[in-house]
Amino acid sequence: MGIFSFLNKKSKFAQADTSTATGKDFEILIQGDIDVYADWDNVMTPKSMKWEKLEKNNWTYYMVGDDEYCYSIESPGIQMTFNQEVSYSKAKQIADEIIENIKETGQEANLVVLNTSNIYKF
Repeated sequence: MGIFSFLNKKSKFAQADTSTATGKDFEILIQGDIDVYADWDNVMTPKSMKWEKLEKNNWTYYMVGDDEYCYSIESPGIQMTFNQEVSYSKAKQIADEIIENIKETGQEANLVVLNTSNIYKF
């Protein structure tokens, strides 16, 4: 079994009841051979929601309403983490729009929802 085999399976978290899930319960991983660095802010932000970019603790955050998210480049993909209070549905909408933005550049990307109560080895 390969080290990244868990990423090839459909996310069980996304199939569970997510009606009460918040940002403390999940993280999102964007996978694919993608290069969006030249136009990062336009591709990696939602189109249907107003957002604001800010720097905190030497880290870039994106604010959408009262919620925020940030990115980390990891070996299996681009990891999105959200504030603990964000609803799953809002975070998923943001991530889905970003996947669409990536696809509009002609690249393929997949979304994997990670349950924060699980331990993943990269």
